[in-house]
Amino acid sequence: MTSRRKHSSLWMHFTEEKESKKAKCKYCSSYISFAGGSNGNLIRHIKTKHHAISLVPERQDFINLSDSDPHQTSQTASKNGNSQSLAISS
Repeated sequence: MTSRRKHSSLWMHFTEEKESKKAKCKYCSSYISFAGGSNGNLIRHIKTKHHAISLVPERQDFINLSDSDPHQTSQTASKNGNSQSLAISS
């Protein structure tokens, strides 16, 4: 059986134990079941036991160009007459 790649940022907080279908929490070393492919138990664990940890990934690819570093690459795109700025770190 091949293992599927974990796409959720939730997996930054757990290590996968493939044999037991459980994930080990990196903060308290608890083992949480993810049998059936669901992340629900993992989310519930973080929300109830480690509520100070944010599960919302921080997006850093869109920034305000007025605050940007002059060494970053910038592009300007126009959509429906509205000018939008996008800076991508190089």
